[in-house]
Amino acid sequence: MAETKQSATTPNLGAKGGKRGKTTNRKERRAAASKAKGERVEKKSGGKAHERRFDAPGLTTTPVALIGGALGALALGAGVHGQWIRDEPLRYAPFLVAGGAAALMAALVFGDAAAYPVRVGDAGVAVERRGEISRVLWCDVESIFLQGNDLVVSSKDLVLRIPVKLHQSAVAWIVKEASERRPEQLKLSDEEEKQLPSVPSATYERLPVEGLQLTGRKCAASKKTISLEEDARLCPNCGQVYLYQHVPSQCVTCDSKVGARSLRLG
Repeated sequence: MAETKQSATTPNLGAKGGKRGKTTNRKERRAAASKAKGERVEKKSGGKAHERRFDAPGLTTTPVALIGGALGALALGAGVHGQWIRDEPLRYAPFLVAGGAAALMAALVFGDAAAYPVRVGDAGVAVERRGEISRVLWCDVESIFLQGNDLVVSSKDLVLRIPVKLHQSAVAWIVKEASERRPEQLKLSDEEEKQLPSVPSATYERLPVEGLQLTGRKCAASKKTISLEEDARLCPNCGQVYLYQHVPSQCVTCDSKVGARSLRLG
């Protein structure tokens, strides 16, 4: 009888133990499911990266471009006349044609180069050129300084030049945001900062970040390659790039808090 009672009691203990095991497993499964769901929600609902777009000022032609264009037109006209209209072509006419055409092309390319729109925001500084956007992320900025009449935004792979007089609003915002996001990269003396325009109440468009190609770039935390743009996340301060699964709590570049504050594209 004792053995029967003992054997009957043992399965009951085992059953309780088994029940606790199932409960633990269920909790683990729920926790894992909740974590996975949280990752999916974060991937969909992260804050979006935005920027200000400053329209280009009216097309302007510098004196050098104007004179070069005029001389180029004259040379081209003289070359055409000397090559194809004269009864006896001039030997140097082809050189006039080539030189005149080159001067005209240079005047067209550089004469209104300062008139391109500028973008400033979460993804750094960008310049629109004939449908293409050239961009330097804040995290990639090596220095921002004045050179002649231009504010220069320099990185390892790209240098942007923003004419101060023609893009006063954009220049003011670049300096303002750089002083907050990457102050160590802002190489301006006190005298130079006084010469620059202050942030005006100029009109601009606030748009989602466009033209940012991150495919092929490595996550700054995990060093894994980003294969889909939608998987990328940006530091809200310096724009450093991470995979959404590997967003750190603190940015590896600027030490700002990231985590749930990370920004997504689109």
